[in-house]
Amino acid sequence: MVRLGKVGKLKTILYQCKDIELKEKKNNIKQQNMRYITTNNIILAVVCLTYILTSAGNNISQKIAIEKFTEDYSFYVIQIMNIFYVIFGLGMLLILKIFTRDFFTSSEIKFSKLSYIVIAVVDSFGILLQGIGNQYTPGIIQTLLGQIIIPVSIVLSIIILKRKYNWISYLGSLVVIGGIVVSFVPYFGKTIVLKNIKWYSCVIYTVGVVFMALSFVLKERAFDKGASPLLLTVGVSIFMVPITFLIFPIQAIPGFGGLPVSYFPKIFKNGGLCTVGITNEISMNCHNAWISLVLFCIFAFLSGVAAVILTDKASAVVKTLANGFTIPITSIGYSLYFIMGKYTEKFNIWNIVGTVIVIIGFIIYSYGRRNKNIEREIQYTQLDNTRIQLDNS
Repeated sequence: MVRLGKVGKLKTILYQCKDIELKEKKNNIKQQNMRYITTNNIILAVVCLTYILTSAGNNISQKIAIEKFTEDYSFYVIQIMNIFYVIFGLGMLLILKIFTRDFFTSSEIKFSKLSYIVIAVVDSFGILLQGIGNQYTPGIIQTLLGQIIIPVSIVLSIIILKRKYNWISYLGSLVVIGGIVVSFVPYFGKTIVLKNIKWYSCVIYTVGVVFMALSFVLKERAFDKGASPLLLTVGVSIFMVPITFLIFPIQAIPGFGGLPVSYFPKIFKNGGLCTVGITNEISMNCHNAWISLVLFCIFAFLSGVAAVILTDKASAVVKTLANGFTIPITSIGYSLYFIMGKYTEKFNIWNIVGTVIVIIGFIIYSYGRRNKNIEREIQYTQLDNTRIQLDNS
């Protein structure tokens, strides 16, 4: 009897300790809700800023490159970017192998290559379709269409990842979209004369954006299963090179270029000549074309790496919301003659107003996601405490 009494007292003391620990956890969680400046948040902010700037550079350099090489050679521009992507990625892996040990875990190395292939297929269609629709979709329209990725990512995250969002997150997303709409207020109710615009090119570009939204959600699922952001980036880019070759025939479809498959060798021949400044077709503008092509490759790689890190450390939706910040930067870039040359487009003050609204929406969304994570952590803690009580009973 004495022994059982001691055991009972020990159980009581253990339960009291767990109860105190639970209260401390709740207090810590509440305090964490007010801590906005942390090391992880700073790192995430730097990655996010890098993504925003390089993404804007990617959009601008791609627009210039496609304009110079023309829509018919969008496949050449995209494929050169894919090849450089592989070279840059393998170079990073080589550096890591030389200067670090066991940088990747065995599970990351053995991660399913089928996932890489699926994502590569989605990426290939998304990037190629955006390239095909780029020339005849003006930059100011591209920035608007590009934000369709936000609601699409939310819907796909709910369907594929089974994500749940509270009303604050939805409100933040709506505010972001509102900021995007405000950026285009000057164009409402007016007849806009835009050069080199074709409605079906805008549709093709939009479909490409939808593919990219699906890509980021699939990447987030891969990260949840233990994939390495860098290995996934390099692995996907390697598979994209042959896959892009396989889907090239879609440019033979009217509206997608209408090019015969027999035109394929000519694309790389004339594209290569244009890269070194030799014009072989009247429609091409090969003066300093290599600069826009190289910049496109560099910005595409940097923004791609930043995107997968952002998706891994935050979420696909956070990454897509960051796209909203690229609107004013990209619009400013399109309006600067020393950057765009004869492809310069007009910029207005509404972009600044739209930026402020987008930032507010981003903060609201982030706060909503933070509260959702805190609620989940409290639920898990309560479940642990209930399990302890059952064990002690």
